[in-house]
Amino acid sequence: MAAVKLGYQPLVAFDLDDACILTTRENLCRNGVDAHAVRLFREDVRLLVLRQRFAVVTANLEMPLLRTCRERFASLLQPHGALVAAGILTEEYPILREAYVADGWTEEATEPEDGWTGAVFRRN
Repeated sequence: MAAVKLGYQPLVAFDLDDACILTTRENLCRNGVDAHAVRLFREDVRLLVLRQRFAVVTANLEMPLLRTCRERFASLLQPHGALVAAGILTEEYPILREAYVADGWTEEATEPEDGWTGAVFRRN
């Protein structure tokens, strides 16, 4: 919703959980966001095939999946694009950071809160 309101286009959203997809559709409607502004579908990020590249990719995933999908995220980003990652247990964040930095990403920001950490990475 925030991405639509900030003017990002195109927007693609996906989840494996049908209940999450339904809730997202309901939240878009409740917040006055045109449901057609977001392509929303059920898919596994590891199998996702998109021809588009994006300025920003957001991923609210558990650390093991965030770590193993580094190349997948890089393939979805435009040059100088940013990955905004969330859903990371703060105690696991150093492992994730190490993997991204070793793979040529730059950590641009982190935000720990209540045992969780969010981060922004950019591929060099």
